Amino acid sequence: MKSINIYLLLLIAVVFASCNLEKEIELELPEYERQTVVECYLEPGQPFALLLTKSDGFFSSFGDLDESFLTNLLEEGAEINIKYGNETVTLANEFTFNFFTGKLFNYSSNEIVPEDFESEFSLEIKTADGELITSKTKIMPLTPIDSLVIQFEPFTDVDTAARVLTYTTDDVDVANFYRFILATGTEAIIEQDFVVDDELLESEISVFGTNYSFNPGDTIISTFIQMSQD
Repeated sequence: MKSINIYLLLLIAVVFASCNLEKEIELELPEYERQTVVECYLEPGQPFALLLTKSDGFFSSFGDLDESFLTNLLEEGAEINIKYGNETVTLANEFTFNFFTGKLFNYSSNEIVPEDFESEFSLEIKTADGELITSKTKIMPLTPIDSLVIQFEPFTDVDTAARVLTYTTDDVDVANFYRFILATGTEAIIEQDFVVDDELLESEISVFGTNYSFNPGDTIISTFIQMSQD
């Protein structure tokens, strides 16, 4: 009994010592300076579109999803041009919604992104307060999806869970870089989103798989994107 009491006393002493080590401090964080955020995609066959917003501090209140929220979030009144070859596309400050990707944009054009893998595309943004933002990129050649395979879990009812396998073919003689995205449902909820280079791919035929978590009637969107090393 004596040894047990000594053990309990030591344990209590450790607990009190740990409590005494805790100290509440106040951090004086600098005032957050909001910045412009650009989200733009060049997808051949899709209209030119861009989302221009303002960042917010991590500890800032989210607020109600009303008109004032959008006014505080969106960067309006900017002049936006995308140039390639001898063409210049001006994006108008208007709302568009891509039903396939589920993305909302506040700048867009009716012109369609060409299947041009040679030209350099230049983006130039002049915000309402005079900030100048520029960027350049090229559209990478298409690496097609060979097939989508649906496999139901073995040794179970065929109408229960299934997995999705996405097959592609990689050119092993060229250093390639990819992004794979798998979304589900009509809302295009992202289930997988990662980048990979072909050094990690085992052979010319590559496969990206999921868990056995899908049922008949589910909507699946599998996207395979080839990117530059940058």
